[in-house]
Amino acid sequence: SDVYCADAIRHTPCSRRHTSVAASVTDADAVPLRIAVVRRQAPDARVELGIGLEAASTVAGPLTLTFGLVDARGVLKQGTRPFAASADGVYALTVPVAVDRGLYAVRISVTDARGRVGRIDTNVDARLPEAGAVRQSDLLTWWVDGAGGAQLFAMDDVPGAADTVWAGLELYPVAGRPWPSTVRVAMSVADAGGRVVFTTDAALKPGRDRTRPEANLACIV
Repeated sequence: SDVYCADAIRHTPCSRRHTSVAASVTDADAVPLRIAVVRRQAPDARVELGIGLEAASTVAGPLTLTFGLVDARGVLKQGTRPFAASADGVYALTVPVAVDRGLYAVRISVTDARGRVGRIDTNVDARLPEAGAVRQSDLLTWWVDGAGGAQLFAMDDVPGAADTVWAGLELYPVAGRPWPSTVRVAMSVADAGGRVVFTTDAALKPGRDRTRPEANLACIV
């Protein structure tokens, strides 16, 4: 069988090996800001970038978010939207953006009610890794809200409203290569020191154009 291993999530402070980008702003004169980007295949076979954003709950709202993508030709796509706090006062959201495969510069800025600005510029490789006959997403994590909807989050910190956290990958066939006869995905949870505290085999959920290995990580909330 082919075995794919994913470090699912670590207790805070933490790092996620399958997150493609992580960056932060800690300047005292700027809006404290963190971002993380995870990649998956979009339904139209492009790459979806899940851009996760988090601002400190102490900043003066309302906040305005401006984000842009610059491709290898220097073409900029930019948008602005309100960045509202959740019911528990946390500024956090994940913005999905579908792009063609390639290299991009991601530009994020958040402005608070006092005019302070937090800015992050970072680079993203919007190409999914391949292992043999399988192309795979970054590690995806989500929780289920009270209405039964799955809420994807890219940051490593578990949202305070989450009762149960799920983690998974998406595996996609590579054209011209035979799909493995057996696929097994092992997921693990480690503490801040790297000690593995939980390991499980993910349940495989076949779909039309992808297979989703998923695991319930109730042990970490």
